[in-house]
Amino acid sequence: MRLSDKISYVALIMCTSLSLSSCTTKEPMLDGPVPKTLVLGLDGIPLRTFQKMQDGGYFRTFNPVAPMVASFPSISDPNWSRLYGLPPERGYTKAYFDPTVKTRNGQGREDGGLTSHFKRHPKYDLMSDFRLDGAWEHLSMLIWTETTAYYWLEALERDFFKFRGRDTYFAIIINSDIMTHTLGEKRLMQYLEKVDQHTERLQRRYKEMYGQDLEVIMVSDHGNSFLYGEDVPYEESLNKQGWKVRATIAGPRDVAFYVPEMLSFGAFYCQPGSTRDLAQAMAQIPHVNVSAYLVSPSEIRIIGLGAQSEVQVTVDEAKQTVNYKVLRGQDPLNQATYFKKGPLSIDKYFVLSLKDTYPYAAVRLWEAFTKNSQTKPQVVVDPSYGYVFGNKALRLITEFRGFASTHGSLHHEQTMGIFASTRRSLPAIRPDDFKNHVSVRNYGKIVTSTMSRNP
Repeated sequence: MRLSDKISYVALIMCTSLSLSSCTTKEPMLDGPVPKTLVLGLDGIPLRTFQKMQDGGYFRTFNPVAPMVASFPSISDPNWSRLYGLPPERGYTKAYFDPTVKTRNGQGREDGGLTSHFKRHPKYDLMSDFRLDGAWEHLSMLIWTETTAYYWLEALERDFFKFRGRDTYFAIIINSDIMTHTLGEKRLMQYLEKVDQHTERLQRRYKEMYGQDLEVIMVSDHGNSFLYGEDVPYEESLNKQGWKVRATIAGPRDVAFYVPEMLSFGAFYCQPGSTRDLAQAMAQIPHVNVSAYLVSPSEIRIIGLGAQSEVQVTVDEAKQTVNYKVLRGQDPLNQATYFKKGPLSIDKYFVLSLKDTYPYAAVRLWEAFTKNSQTKPQVVVDPSYGYVFGNKALRLITEFRGFASTHGSLHHEQTMGIFASTRRSLPAIRPDDFKNHVSVRNYGKIVTSTMSRNP
C-alpha cells in the first residue's frame, strides 16, 4: 500500500462518524407499477453455507438453492457486471495496474489504491435500486461491517415498499462478503438468520397489502473458502528466475503486479514479447496451481504442474464450442476426460464439469482475458487452494480486522455462489444465464407507463 493510501485510510477512519439514518437507496417513485419480484444480491455467499442453512430449517420459503458458478476471477466486479448484463469495469478490481499509461521510466502504473474501494462505484452498484451511496457510506460498511449489515436489512424493507415504477426491484448488500473475510462462517450464518427473518416478513407484509405473493430471488456473485489464506511467494521466486517486480515496465524481464486485496488470483503484466516466458515462470512458483496467457481471441494456453504441463484451450464463440487439448505432460485441471472425442458445446461442458474441483475451468480462464476486464493482463494465475496474492500493508490490517476467508480462484468452494427463488425451482447458472430467469431488460430504468398500484 502506498503511503498516501495509508494516510487517507487512517484520516478517514478518524474523521468519519456513522449516521445510520442516511442509509441510501435511489429516491423511490411514488407511482407506476408495484414490484412483483425482489432480487436480493448478497455479495460472497458460499453455496455450501447456504445449503447448511436450508438443511437447518432456514429459508423455508425458498426452493432448494442452486449454484451460481462465478467466472474467473471469482470476485465481485466482473461477476456482478455480467449477472446484470453490463460491460466489464476498467479492471478486475477497483484498483488495478493500467498498462496503457506511458511513464517517465517505462509503460504502465497503478490506478487507484485501498481508498478506491469506497471512492469508486461500479456500474452495477450505481444502477441498483437499493445500495450504498457515496464514499462515507462505503467507508462505514468497512469500519462497522456487522452493524451496518443489520441496518441495511431494515432500510431495505422500508424502501422496497416505497418503490414504484418497475416489476423487479434490485438490491445489493456488500457487507456479507466482508463479514466472511473478517468474521468467519459462524457470524455469517447468524446474519443469514436475520436475512431469512426479514425476507419472510417482507413476503407476509406484501401478501397482506396486495393479496398476492412476492417472489424473492436471492443471488450471490461468488463463493468463499473459510480458511486463512497464506501468501504466494511470487516476488522472491520471480527474482530467483531473473525477473523483477517493478512499478512500471521498462525491460523484457520486468513484471508489474498490483492488487489492493487478499485474493486467490493474480493478474500480471509484462512486455508483450515476454508473455509466454512469464507464464512459464509463474507456473514454477511454489503454491501456484496454473498460469494462463492469451494466444489469440479464441485460444489460451494453460501452464501447470511446475511448468511441466501445457494445455491448449480453444473457444469458438460463433459455434459456442470449446476444446481442451493437453500438449505436454499431465492434465493440471483434470478436464481432458470430457474432450476425448473432440470439442464440446459450451453448455454441455458446463453441465458435465459442474461438480469438479475446478468447474467449467477452461471457459472461465478464457473469459478472464476476453470478458471480465477492459484492462487485459499478459498472464493470469490461479494459486493452489489456501493461498492468496496480496500486499504486505493489507496483511498487517488483517491482523486487526481478522482474515477468515478468501476467494478469487478456480476452486469450486470459491466459485460457487447461490441462486434461489421463493416461487420457482432454479437451475445452476453462469453469470450470463441470469437474464434467462430474471428480467434485467429494464434494470436501472423506471417504467412509468403503467400507473396501477397493484402488482
